Amino acid sequence: MVLAERSNDVRNGKRSRGPSPNGHGSPDSSSEDENAEKIRVGRDYQAVCPELEPVEQRRPELISDRALLVWSPTTDISDIKLDEYITTAKEKYGYNGEQALGMLFWHKHDLSRASMDLANFTPFPDEWTVEDKVLFEQAFQFHGKSFHRIRQMLPDKSIASLVKYYYSWKKTRARTSLMDVAGEGRNATSSGTGKSGAGSEPGGSDKESDNDEKVQQNKQQLSAMKRKVGDAGVEDLRPGEPPAKINSRWTNEELLMAVTAVRKYGKDFQAIAETLGTKTEAHVRSFFISYRRRYNLDAVVREHEADRGNAHHIQAGTTSTDASENATDSTTTNNGTASPQTTSKDEKPEVDSEGVSLGAPAEQGGPPTTPPKHKPAK
Repeated sequence: MVLAERSNDVRNGKRSRGPSPNGHGSPDSSSEDENAEKIRVGRDYQAVCPELEPVEQRRPELISDRALLVWSPTTDISDIKLDEYITTAKEKYGYNGEQALGMLFWHKHDLSRASMDLANFTPFPDEWTVEDKVLFEQAFQFHGKSFHRIRQMLPDKSIASLVKYYYSWKKTRARTSLMDVAGEGRNATSSGTGKSGAGSEPGGSDKESDNDEKVQQNKQQLSAMKRKVGDAGVEDLRPGEPPAKINSRWTNEELLMAVTAVRKYGKDFQAIAETLGTKTEAHVRSFFISYRRRYNLDAVVREHEADRGNAHHIQAGTTSTDASENATDSTTTNNGTASPQTTSKDEKPEVDSEGVSLGAPAEQGGPPTTPPKHKPAK
């Protein structure tokens, strides 16, 4: 491998920014180009590893910055009991997995003492709020693993914090957003003949082509089975969707979905409850009141109303034009005169005490349209 050596100025121990090859670069240019995804090769980008010291020369007690062991596995506790302990620490006391294991290791793997000591401490809160998680997910959809660009949307987070959260989020994240997953789970009405290449990537391997052949064979078998059973029988044999269980406890994913749903539906708590699937309208209303200040839900509602107002403004302009045209047509038809009132055949006209219909013309005994002229007395 041949590496091109570049002559770079070194000032104060740091590499200075040189001009771009086309001559239009400037020292104040954005760092996005420098931090873009690229492979960096050379001695300047390699880590410097110190020499390994022999065991006899090591003096760990003299090192000021020493690592602290917070967990070590043991065979004295079964996996079932360990999972029960971690679940209790998470749901009842708000610990995460690492904090719960650290408490157990502090008590030398004594489950009873560690369980009793959980209530005596307040776990360190998660530095990532629900809004931060929503912003990270949106930024990751736009920029991928370019953490320098993601940091522009989360300026209060360091690159190390973003990378650390990415790997913890990567384990539990789905391929689509949480809102899409909730919507697809309730509205899944697709038949067995789906698109075989929906999730495939271009330039697949031989294994992917074999999978496509298997999918095609499954389609043919399904078509043959449908012809035997008939269209009416397929719907009867299809298993129904199990109803979602209503739970008053809010998980982190449900809080994330709720904040996103407020951005989409505003204060329509019924729509938000239907989106979540596991909460009622009363649960959503209680969530809005309890977390109003913590997640700044009023600002989220204002953003929803602003977007909705812009949509109504565009629609109102079209509606007002149609209304003016209808008003012009009605004015032309009436020609400035009031429409006469007609009486249905079934309706009986009102009569006065002398039996004359009210509103009848003068020829039929009704009141005269003009007052009679009195002759002067002689």
